[in-house]
Amino acid sequence: MLRAVLLSAFDVRLGPTVVLSVPSFSQKELEQFNVVPRLIDVAGTEGFFLSTLEKVYSANYYFTIENTSTRGNKDMLLLSIAVQVSSDDDKEKILLFLKNAEDALREQVRGIQENEPINEMGILAAENASLVSHILHGLFDSIFDKGQFDVLVKRGHDRIGIFTHPGFDAARVIDFFRKELHKERNPPLRTRLVINAIDEISYDPFYCKERQSGNCLKDECPACAEIVKESEAIIYMFDSGTFKMDLHFNDMFDYLKSIDKAKRVPVLVMQVDMNPSVDGVKVYEDLTARLQEEIQASKLTIQPRHARVPLGNMDAFKECMSWLIKAII
Repeated sequence: MLRAVLLSAFDVRLGPTVVLSVPSFSQKELEQFNVVPRLIDVAGTEGFFLSTLEKVYSANYYFTIENTSTRGNKDMLLLSIAVQVSSDDDKEKILLFLKNAEDALREQVRGIQENEPINEMGILAAENASLVSHILHGLFDSIFDKGQFDVLVKRGHDRIGIFTHPGFDAARVIDFFRKELHKERNPPLRTRLVINAIDEISYDPFYCKERQSGNCLKDECPACAEIVKESEAIIYMFDSGTFKMDLHFNDMFDYLKSIDKAKRVPVLVMQVDMNPSVDGVKVYEDLTARLQEEIQASKLTIQPRHARVPLGNMDAFKECMSWLIKAII
């Protein structure tokens, strides 16, 4: 169930478009919320309204800010709390939850309209990017975390969250191993348990694009914390051939710190050797040593399992997934 806080604006060339989202989605993920910015066209007056169009339920607040450089001398803006719904979701509870968000949206809009830097330079000015991002992160935190969304709106399935580094397609790896598992004839019990876990649990890869910008809240990110809180376990999955210790390790460790702060869940660090020419053993040994050193220094309470899985090695995949299933139970 994707959920987000969105800021949309009317662009003279593109029309209504999402200019900022929390979490920071890929373009493909963001397309699932395409209906939300179009609501600017139907919003008659400034204020709060609900929408249930195209499998996206949203609480919205339409407002304007004076800007002499835009058409009509004002920015037309929409602040939205959006949830993608499916057939097995309790839509009435979701709608009630969103309806109760009216005061929070109104308060945030008032704060934006009265903010001096925003009024001086414009809400979309590069100088205000960090400020606006902070406002949206705070709203996401208050609505979906402190607002206890998952307590009030029960999920219809179990979930394992997958964090990864940019450019790595974790979903493709899961699908590859799923297909290979189903090819086995008369599989033993351990294999059947892994197959059931793969088939019946939702695996949701996530990479926060803001981690490469100055706007990221790192281990304090409410969007990352929300994924942890609604997951039964977490996998950090990476390709040993493209994972760079100096570039990606701190990013990965921020995820681990987010997990440690949010919820005590089993954590599997899965190293996938996509390229046989890469020395996967050396990557494994170097990362294991660095992980142990940083975990002790940071005094994390979680103890992630680090597993090396050469692509196509079904025994290695089944072994680490069996550990994860047992840890969940």
